[in-house]
This record gives sequence, C-alpha cells and structure tokens, in this order.
Amino acid sequence: MATISTLKHFVMAAVVGLLLQSSLEGQPTESISPDGVLRAELPKPQWRASWIWMPNGDEADMLLARKDFMLADQPEQAMLSITASSRFQLFINGSYFCNGPARCAPHHQSFDVLDVATRLRKGRNVIAVRVHHQRGAVSYYEPSRAGLLVQLDISEEKLNVAMQTDASWRVTADKSWLNSSPPMARFHLEACDRVDLRRRLDGWNEVGFDDTLWSKARVLKRESGWPSPQPNDRPTHLIPPWTSLTARDIPYLRETVAEPQRMLPIISVPDVPSPKHFGSDTWDDAPSIGRFTVRPPEKNGTPSGVLESPLAGAMSSTLTIPANASGGSRTLIYDFGEVHNGRPVLDIMAPAGTVVDIVSSPYLFNDVFPDPVVASRYVDRVVLSGKREQWESFYGKPVRWMTVIFRHLDGEAKLFGVNARVSEYPFDQKGAFRTPEFPQLEELWNASAKTIRVCTTDAYTDNYRERRQYAQTSYYACLGNYPVFADSALQRRYLKQIADEQLPNGMMPAYAPRHGEDFMVILDSNCFWLRGLHQYLLYTGDEATVQGLLPAARKLLSHLQSFANADGLIDSPAYAYWLDHAMNDRRGANFCLNGHYLAALEDFAQVLRWLDIPNAESPNAESPNAESYEEQAKRMRVALREQAWDPEKQLFADAIVDGERSDQFSEHANAMAMALRIGTPKQIEAIASQLSKDEDHDFIHRESGIVMVTPAMSYFLHAGLCEAGFLDQSMELAWSRFAHMLTPVANGTLWEEWWLDGTGRTGRFRKINYGRSDAQTESAFFPALFARYILGIEPMQPGLRDVVLRYHASSRLLHRHGVIPTPSGLLEVNWDTSSAEFRLTLGVPAGTTARVDLASLERPPHNRISLNTRPASHDQIKNGFLILPPGKHNVIVKRQ
Repeated sequence: MATISTLKHFVMAAVVGLLLQSSLEGQPTESISPDGVLRAELPKPQWRASWIWMPNGDEADMLLARKDFMLADQPEQAMLSITASSRFQLFINGSYFCNGPARCAPHHQSFDVLDVATRLRKGRNVIAVRVHHQRGAVSYYEPSRAGLLVQLDISEEKLNVAMQTDASWRVTADKSWLNSSPPMARFHLEACDRVDLRRRLDGWNEVGFDDTLWSKARVLKRESGWPSPQPNDRPTHLIPPWTSLTARDIPYLRETVAEPQRMLPIISVPDVPSPKHFGSDTWDDAPSIGRFTVRPPEKNGTPSGVLESPLAGAMSSTLTIPANASGGSRTLIYDFGEVHNGRPVLDIMAPAGTVVDIVSSPYLFNDVFPDPVVASRYVDRVVLSGKREQWESFYGKPVRWMTVIFRHLDGEAKLFGVNARVSEYPFDQKGAFRTPEFPQLEELWNASAKTIRVCTTDAYTDNYRERRQYAQTSYYACLGNYPVFADSALQRRYLKQIADEQLPNGMMPAYAPRHGEDFMVILDSNCFWLRGLHQYLLYTGDEATVQGLLPAARKLLSHLQSFANADGLIDSPAYAYWLDHAMNDRRGANFCLNGHYLAALEDFAQVLRWLDIPNAESPNAESPNAESYEEQAKRMRVALREQAWDPEKQLFADAIVDGERSDQFSEHANAMAMALRIGTPKQIEAIASQLSKDEDHDFIHRESGIVMVTPAMSYFLHAGLCEAGFLDQSMELAWSRFAHMLTPVANGTLWEEWWLDGTGRTGRFRKINYGRSDAQTESAFFPALFARYILGIEPMQPGLRDVVLRYHASSRLLHRHGVIPTPSGLLEVNWDTSSAEFRLTLGVPAGTTARVDLASLERPPHNRISLNTRPASHDQIKNGFLILPPGKHNVIVKRQ
C-alpha cells in the first residue's frame, strides 16, 4: 500500500506541475476589466498573432501602433488579448482603456484578456497602442527585446472577426519621446518623461486618422540560436525571449484621479540651465529644484506658516503664470494631502518652447522638498507646443508633493489643472480591529493597511526606489494582507514568479521578476519564500498551487542543506544574507539566519503533512519526508540553545564561529530565540525581562549595548515577547518605537527604517542625504501580530478550517474586538475581561471550527463554563478545548 500511495502522490504532483507550466491556449479564463470587476468567462486565445515592432533600421523606444477594422454591428462580447515589452497604453476608438501588462519576466510573459465590447461600435473602429520599450537586460541576463502582441476575437453570428498584430498594422515612432529618457533609479527600468509636445501626433489613436505615411509593422521572428531560422519560417507568438505566455492572474489596477488639496504661492527661484533641444538632453540635465522649506499642515488639515497661500482659491480655476523674470523660473508646489502611486497630469497652455519640469515626492524631509528622494529622481520634463494640451507621464511615481517649474517662460502661461492619475491594487478591506483601552494599537493596524495599499500595484514593493518584488517583502506583506484584505492573488503570483527564476542549483533570487543587470541571492529571502508557501496554504487552502511548487521547494532546501554543518546549521554560506542590513555578527553560523532556516524547515514539514505527502521509502530518497526536515530542525534547536547561550549576559550571542560563541549581542538573535521557542523557558524568561524594557536607545543600540532590530525585524521581537507572556510590555514597546512615524505631518504609513534621513542601519550619517522609504510592507506586520496575540486567533489547518482561540493575559486590554477574513467568511472575535468573568463572543463562518483553549482561561472546570446561556456539556469539551461549530456563540467562563 505504501508503494501505491507514493505513486499516487508522485503522479498528482507531476500532473499539477505540468498544469502550472502548460500552454494556456484554448483554456477558459476570467476576463478582468480595468475597473477590477470580473467579467464573463472567456476562452484564452488560440494565438494567431505575431509580435511586431518598427521596421529594421528605425530606432524607437516609444512605439505608436494602430489597426482599423470594420464591424457590421455592435458585439455582445469581444475578447482582446494583449501584451508588450515593456509597457503599453491601450486606446479603443480614441479613448484610453487601460495599461499593462502585469510585471513579468519574458520567459513567462504576462498577457491581459479584456472584454472590450462596450467600447466598440458598428462601422469603423480602431485599436491603438502606445508601447515603451525599457532597454536593458532582463531575467537570466537576456537582452530585452521590443515587441507588441495583440489579438481581437469576436465569435458571433454575422460578426466573425479575427484581427491580430501582423504586417498589416501601421506603426511609427513617437517622436515626442526622447529615447534616452533617464531611469528613475538604478534599481529598475521605469523612466522619467522627456517629452517635446511640439512633436506629438495629435489624434493618432482616433478613428479616421490618416496613417498612410506610417510604416507597415515588422513581424518579429526568432533571432537567436543556431542553426538560424529558415527564410520561409512562419512567425508565431512564441519566440525568444517570449517562450511562454501566461494569462493575467491578478485584478486590474483601480485607476482614479487625485486632486491636490492645497498649493503654495508662485516662487521665483534662480534658473537652472535647461536645453532647448532634446538631442543633448541627458540624465545630468535633470534639474535640481532647489531647497524649498515647506511647513506641512497640521493634523486637522489647516495650513500653517508659508502654506497659508493667497492662491488657494485658484485650485479649481485657471491659474495665470506671468513670464519669468530674467534669469529666473516660476515654481508652484502642490500638496495632494496623502501619498499616491500616480502619473502626474497637466492641463496647460504656454508659449511654444516653454520648458516645464514636474517633480514628485512622497514626503517632505525636515520641511524641505527633497530632490533626489530615496536615491531616485522623479523629474519629468515637458516642452510645450503653444496650444492648450494635456500631458500625462507614462510611469507612475510616489506623489504627495508635486512641484511644477516653468523654465524659459517668455510669455504668459495658463494652467487649467494639475492632478495625478492614481493606480492602486483593488484591495477590499475585510478585517477590523479595536482596542478601546489602547487606541494607539488601532492606529498601527490602520497604518499597516495603508502601507500595504500604498506599496502595492501589481506586486508588493516599496513603491519609491526599488519597486521590486522581493521575496522577504512579500512574506512580510502577507502578515498585513491576510488579516486585513485576505487577498491571495498577489501571494500566489509572487510564489510562482520567484520559483520561475530558480537557478539550476536550487537557489532563488532575492526578487522577481528580475529586470536589470544585477542578480542577487539573499539566503534569508529564500527562507522567507519557503515560509510564504506555508502561509499561503494555511490561509487559502489552495493545495493545487502548492503541490505544483513542491519540486522547487525541495530543490531549494537541498541546496540550503549543502551549507549546513554537522549540527544542521547554515555555517559560512556562499551567499549573502539580509537581516535588514542591521549590525550583526555574520561570521560562522549566524543565529538569526538559522532561525529563519529552522522555521522554513518546520513550515515545509507542516506543508507536507497537510498535503498528506507520504514518507520517503528509503534514506537515500531524493525527496526527504516531513520527519527528516523536523529532525534537522530539532538538531538545530539544540545546537543554538547550547552553543550560543551566554550564561553571564543571559542572552544568546549573534553567531557561533568555529565552535566559539560570538561576543556580539542583538535583539535579532534573541527575538528568534523567543519567537521560535528555541530557548528553554528559563532562558526565554531572562531574555524577555531584558528586551521588554523601554530603556534609552538611539534606534541602533540600547543603553545596555544590545543592537536593536529594524522596523521589519521587529515582528519577531514582538511575537517573541508575546510568546513569553509579555503582551502588555510588547505593545507599549511597539508604540514607543513606531509612534513617531504616525505624527500629524507624516503620511500615516510605516517606514523602511527608524529615520527618513537615510542614515542606514549603523547610525553613520551620510553627507548626501537621499532619504529612505516611508512606506514599506516589511514594517506592516501588526495585523498578524494583533490577530495572534490580542485576538488570540491561531489557524491550525489550511483554509482556516480549524482555528484555536487562546487568551493572552493583559492588565490593560480589557476589551478586544476583531474581524478576520477566512476563505469561507468572516471570523469575529470579541473578548471582554472587564469583570470577574471571561466573556468571549464569536462569529464562526461556515467551513470553520473554532476551538477555545481552556488552559489559557485558567483551566476552568465544566461547571464554570457557559455556552450560549447553558452550561457546557462534556461532548462540547474535548482534550482541553471547547469546540464551537459555525454560528454565533457566547462563552462565559467564571474565574476562580
């Protein structure tokens, strides 16, 4: 029977893996509209389209492409499949529809499936696309390749239309776009606008536009590999580097328009030379806006100081800007009230040749508009044509503050409007949290939710500088996402995209999709990917996705094992590890890194048990069983506990180096010892007693000399303190450290570091101050922390089918209320310990069983437990738990 069972699971995993990697052609998919609403199910395309671009010899980073076609009637359903390298804007009959694709690597190129029927009409129609190609290397160091792929399918009686990109499409370069438009930062390939509107083609995306002078599109064929393709080879939709097409599996971003809330007066500032001819325009020409000191608004929104603007009433009316003084510029500064991921938009008219710079920033730094900010330059430059026109930047930027600088303004200008087209992931907030006796905790919950919103477009990023989907970022984001939004699409996509980039030796990159020249491996990021796989299965119950990712997980664990010493600890590994760049002894076997590795082993073992993966039949099997991983974790626990403990300091050291204990001590190591219960109860008590103290510190070292954790690593510190029974102390400590991020002048989000002044994690201040991100999902962990230790919710089975409720003692939190989403509905928990009784009100969704841990309620006898106004029966209490099926329940436990 064991052989049959093993074969069954092997076949199941193989089939699921093949399904995840198979071609998507001909399979049904849900069409998701740009407003995030799911449309009727549409078939995935039977691809006929070919990739197209400009003719050979015509250089263009920004392509304009269009195709006219006739319809005998308005269709009821019209499926448009589209993707591009690297970003597209889609227009239908002159109107903007959406942009895309979702971030992807070319070896798994993402395409959108859109129902565009409502935008089509009887008679002549036009599909028009503007595409920007990001130059540079992409995943696996493949050179990027410019391309557009579009296919329209209408299968209705009298409307059998099949239109696709081929040589019949008309294309031209967008001559208003400067090909050398500078990247925003070295971390990604998104560019700032360098646009000359005097050279813009008006009406190019509308029906009736004369494109006869445009070129016919060049159909792209395979250009790599030997032997070369035959001259008569038929072009297809699958050519290098686009060797697999993947339908979009996340919603479209929600797009709205944000208006500025207030404006500063016009300021005349010294001019910075700007070229009048774009041929010489380079990154070095990006202007400095100067250092304008700006006093931010108070919490109630009332401006103070210089923000008391005589032009405030001009926000909704046309603003007239006089000509520049000799050698000067005209500058406006707008405050949008909160930070957005937005594309700046101007409705403007000024003399032809006027140069306007639009500078965006997410925050003020010490009341100064920073430029650059977070090692990035968000400076768009536009040359105006003399007509009234609307300009919108191609890529989004972090916009709270926006500066508009008029340079070379020889005559009067009219500014009819300034706003930002905001793109945000369509999160649906479902979770809630309330602690009346400690309302500051509610602020941290809400700040976590806002941080995740601000940081998320088609992936979790810091959204300011790096804009990458890091493995650790997504793991931390799930700590805020699941309890608040319960969104699984982003988590599933990140797990698959990082696995798609796995190296032959099993190692996964620090971020994916990889885009750019650099390639990073960070060991703890790999551990976080494994832990994220566990979290995903626990909160979603999606066994099929996890089954398909098991081979990648096993391959990764096999490679990590190659760095382990006789005790199972990763010792002097070949790769770097993160620990949020904090001061830590990284020699030998680092305690914190091995804590992440230990947790990854135990999490993966739990995944195998949940999936009922059978034990390997021989010790030489290539697929170790759950017990094998658990045994290694046990050996690691013993080694860390015995070798890293300093009996004099009553703390664990940072590392074990050549069998000797390091002389460096940090909150990092000791947080892991508590959170994962590596230490003995006596050791954990000693650690918690020290670390729970709110002693003096500089956010780098405590007064005692212990190195402090960064905001991201704080999750393990506070989880560890709560595990040790120091709930009140943990919450007080958290608020004392994070409170300054939520002052009235800030954005209400949680920061990357304890400061915004870019000092790094060492306290060495830099001469050049670029600032740091004030919105980082790694710091948005509070919902998971509060759900576990304040609401007492501990999920035990995939899909939250089984949930344990544990009371964590507090002298301050007498009333605790929360709502946590599950795949089958909302779980509502309400604790009231203000009297001589424990009162617990529960709403348990269908498909979930809740078990109240009676040991956490002082182990009451049966006659002191009331369930729904009646004494609890023996049948309702099993193995120390009060069993509660779906429904509403009121539990009262009389204290001794």
